[in-house]
Amino acid sequence: MAFTLLLGLLTNCSSDGNNKNFAEMLLGTWVLKEKRLDGQTITHDCDLLSTVEFNNNYLYSEKYYTPDFKGDCQLYETQATYTISENNLIIDYINPETTQIIIPFSVSSESLIYKNESGSNTFIFAKASE
Repeated sequence: MAFTLLLGLLTNCSSDGNNKNFAEMLLGTWVLKEKRLDGQTITHDCDLLSTVEFNNNYLYSEKYYTPDFKGDCQLYETQATYTISENNLIIDYINPETTQIIIPFSVSSESLIYKNESGSNTFIFAKASE
């Protein structure tokens, strides 16, 4: 759940028609391009290997890389299901206990932007090449 705690709301998707459009735009793999802390870029080389993927069966997977104490990139993987309701992405993590988070999000055909729970970290993704 490293970077799937709270997404920054930049686009309003309040009608059912918009939900469908936003669901279609979310489909596919997104690659992390930038991470910011309180507006300052803090992207590490390992961060740039991180991806999130949304598929049309409403399954979500996250591959998050972070440097270990030696500076090597360490992989952490998470899977979940997701739904969209109005302006929120609802993620139900698949782990020993089901954990649900509700995340306002911003998505276009080229970018996905969200924030962590405290709102201090912003994650900016680009759509991966098909």
